[in-house]
Amino acid sequence: MRARDEDLLRALHEEHGAALWSYVVGLTAGDGARAQYVVEQTILRAWRSPELLSRPGLSARGWLFSTARHLLDTDHAHARRGPGAHVAALRVPAAARPSGDAAPGRPDRQLVLAALRELAPEHREVLVECHFANASVGQAADRLGLPPDAVKARIRDALHALRRAVTELGGLA
Repeated sequence: MRARDEDLLRALHEEHGAALWSYVVGLTAGDGARAQYVVEQTILRAWRSPELLSRPGLSARGWLFSTARHLLDTDHAHARRGPGAHVAALRVPAAARPSGDAAPGRPDRQLVLAALRELAPEHREVLVECHFANASVGQAADRLGLPPDAVKARIRDALHALRRAVTELGGLA
């Protein structure tokens, strides 16, 4: 590890380590081993992407806390549902085909476009980047000025919101 890397890790730990530890211990209901893992993974992610912490208007502590929370939420969701369940939950039932231009198991194009218009702008923009413009998470992160983990979280939230919007518009049973 280079001296600069060590300095970054040391600075992050000195400035935010105690607060991050307290926050994560509270979120894990006192599970020290799990808290230690989450804190380590959070600091490791910051070390891998130090440019994220130097963006104007971005709070390093806020980024660390939200990253830790995301790690815990993701870990909890995967443990509860099992591997791959988050993808299966977003699939459209085969019976949900309101018109002739839909493939089996998918709502029709006009319905999806109408549902997209119902989404929050941040959800719509991440779906447009990643699913319609075929941008990778990294490319979308650069274009949107967000950390890659934030893009992934927005994609997940946007797909759930899109599914709700399609259902509300009468496209899913």
